Amino acid sequence: MNLSCTEPLPTAASIDRLEPGLWCWSAYSPHHKVELRSHALIEQGLISLFDPIPLAPGLLPSFFGAVQECQIFLTNANHPRDTVGWLRSAENHFHTAPKVHCPNLSPTMIDIRVRRGSWICISLPGGAEFETAYFHPRQRILVVGDALVNLPARGLEILPAKYCSDQVLLQRSLQQLLDLDLRRVLFAHGNQMVGAGLDQLYSLIKSLPSTQQRQS
Repeated sequence: MNLSCTEPLPTAASIDRLEPGLWCWSAYSPHHKVELRSHALIEQGLISLFDPIPLAPGLLPSFFGAVQECQIFLTNANHPRDTVGWLRSAENHFHTAPKVHCPNLSPTMIDIRVRRGSWICISLPGGAEFETAYFHPRQRILVVGDALVNLPARGLEILPAKYCSDQVLLQRSLQQLLDLDLRRVLFAHGNQMVGAGLDQLYSLIKSLPSTQQRQS
């Protein structure tokens, strides 16, 4: 997979701490006509980055001063974003080379759940190419790419059919999320969901035609 991104990317001018060790940053992309959001979880000297967009250089010490190793997760083939830029920055701070976990780099990541450190990769076929969500069982955090979006102006939605390889298949794939004990859901596009807000996620998936057919 070519990790470079040829499309223009905005740079986030600030970062927000969602809770100790969990960060997010975002910026609106005029080219993509949507907000691009990235996340980072720091635990035990390891930083896990998800779909990273550029971050203002002065903010990088907020991360690199607290960690020794880095790994980057991409939620689908359309989200290389600024992976190359982050790899270059990380190489200047760590003794070990950063690892990039792309869904299509290993055939075992396509149809089954595999572990990458503390994260479980959940394949979501039917969405964008190699669509994958990542679940942290101990933290009860789920990171989602394009399969679900939660834009402020529109609310929680499944990826529109015109962007899916097979929306019916994606609806079936999303049923896996009903089995997870979630505390927080993070989106590549849109605001996080926590607490009672998670009921919207469960309700949406249960309302999908494929879920109704399965239960009938």
